[in-house]
Amino acid sequence: MLSSINKPMVDKELEEEIKVIGLTKYLINLPSPKLTVFLILAVSFIASLLGYCAMLGCSDIVANLPNILFLALLYLATPAFFSSIINTMASRFSRKEIILKRSLFLSFFGLLIVSSLFVIACLFSSFFNGKYFYDIMIFAYTIVLAEQVFIIMVTHPYNMLQTVMVSLVYPLIGILVMKPVKFLSLLPMEIAAVNPITILLKFSIATTVVLLGIWLFVYVVNAPMKRNFNVKSIEMAKLFLGHWYDYSSAIEDKLKQMGTKAKTWIGILSFKKGSKLKVLLVTPYLHPGPFGEVGGSKLSKIFSDTLEEETGANVIVTHGTVTFDLNPLTTDSLYHSCEQVLEEIPKIKYSKSASAMIRCRDGDLQMSGQLFGNTVFMTSTLSPKPTEDIDFAVGVAAMNELKESFPNAIYADCHNCYHNAGDYAILSANPKFFNILNAARKLGKLLKREKKRKIKAGYAHDPMSNYSLEEGIGPTGLRVLVLSVGGIKNAYIIFDANNMEVGLRDRIIEAVRKLGIDDAEVMTTDSHIVNNLRGVENPLGMKIDTDEIVNHVVDTVRRALNDLEEVEVGGKTVEVSDIDVFGPQKAAEIVATIDSLVSVMKIVGPIIFISSLFLAFVLQTSVIGW
Repeated sequence: MLSSINKPMVDKELEEEIKVIGLTKYLINLPSPKLTVFLILAVSFIASLLGYCAMLGCSDIVANLPNILFLALLYLATPAFFSSIINTMASRFSRKEIILKRSLFLSFFGLLIVSSLFVIACLFSSFFNGKYFYDIMIFAYTIVLAEQVFIIMVTHPYNMLQTVMVSLVYPLIGILVMKPVKFLSLLPMEIAAVNPITILLKFSIATTVVLLGIWLFVYVVNAPMKRNFNVKSIEMAKLFLGHWYDYSSAIEDKLKQMGTKAKTWIGILSFKKGSKLKVLLVTPYLHPGPFGEVGGSKLSKIFSDTLEEETGANVIVTHGTVTFDLNPLTTDSLYHSCEQVLEEIPKIKYSKSASAMIRCRDGDLQMSGQLFGNTVFMTSTLSPKPTEDIDFAVGVAAMNELKESFPNAIYADCHNCYHNAGDYAILSANPKFFNILNAARKLGKLLKREKKRKIKAGYAHDPMSNYSLEEGIGPTGLRVLVLSVGGIKNAYIIFDANNMEVGLRDRIIEAVRKLGIDDAEVMTTDSHIVNNLRGVENPLGMKIDTDEIVNHVVDTVRRALNDLEEVEVGGKTVEVSDIDVFGPQKAAEIVATIDSLVSVMKIVGPIIFISSLFLAFVLQTSVIGW
């Protein structure tokens, strides 16, 4: 019954998440300035050539080639080049610098509109003796204005007034070169006489109508996010793109405004040789998201770098049982958490004994556990079934099952089997929740019977620096901890990645068994720093040959085996507070709001823009003065 109640809600959230994730596929990498300049010149020449042929045919193109080239440069290319240069220079004076590459590409996008309508204007002029040429071109620059306002509004650090002023540069330059075109007789036919004041009046009317339409669009778009989270949708889109392309951290301030303060745990297993710390196995109950380098997305790197620098130990970060609800919203929250952990590390009590790794199963869920002194370290996976996030409350419930027999328990989610975008977290009332509880109960009973012996530990690290984030490997690479208890060896193999392809875990375990490892578990950190690319989903093994990955693991495990030495081990669960996070169900609410907004704007957006452009064209053509 619980399953059937929970399923429709989860399926709806799944569908919404997949659709929102899919929006990132529309983000593109801009071409270089040199390529954009070439494209502007090429499109200008082609449009000029087609315009000439539309008016007089193509019989004497060669003889009139100088006029065609001059027309292309003055009438089409000049507004594009000058507007991009002026906007780039103006942005520097306003201390909101916009790189030339973006200004050029924005102008190129406008040129495509102007060139298309220029050819149409020339075609109409051939039938109506030039009567509609200027009307069509004014309409073209009105569309360019709308396009520039919309793109600049969501991609540039300007307010609305600055956005309109910057957006007017291209169309105004285009309007200004209309008169010289007539007087220099660059067009190969007589264009109807035109009064410059009439041109400006027509353009002003069209501009006013279009800007009113854009204002209405902005009002409709901003309303849902403003009502639900007290932030504007356009502003969030601007900040998101600012991070996506420039790695700006400004979005963190807005996310913090949307979130709440939280208290959570960080589990620590510490291995030391004498007085020197050898390895810290850290399990933060914080989610390493939401994306790129925002908030907790650099969790594994920041924890590793900070704790290694302060303690001198090798640090391995695993993925705690958490969802997006516990996403740190600022990078400062990660450093704040590390400070609290560092205060508690000296308080850890050590033991010279541990148990071997054991396993138990309930349904599709497989759980491993190992006792270190009085601390149980446990992991779970559903591999080869989808293995994604586990809700914090579910993890706490499982750890409480162990705490009936052992003072401390640390639970890491292996997050090691990717199927499809959006495979959802294990929440309470999900059937897998009961699998976890049952497995934890079994694990506790088995561990009570396990004999504890002296422990050896070996560590090795492969940064895998020859692979990029786009290939699915985060900055902390591959880290391996090999343990030997009474001659029985097991390995914890952790990739700084966001999940892995189906079957890769099993291949890795099979390969390391040949090295004398009796059992192993393969995990990922769920790092969202590897997600800053189109489509977001980027599991390990999707872009790197799995044979290469297995070879890296085998080499690293072999080095960890050679590093084995007797150690003492101790565990502690640290309570950290004052962490900025999304909060319960806030991430799902944000995704649902964005999904609803996109669905509405697919209908309302075109209606607003088409209606305003149509009205602008009707009103501008009704002005007398030709």
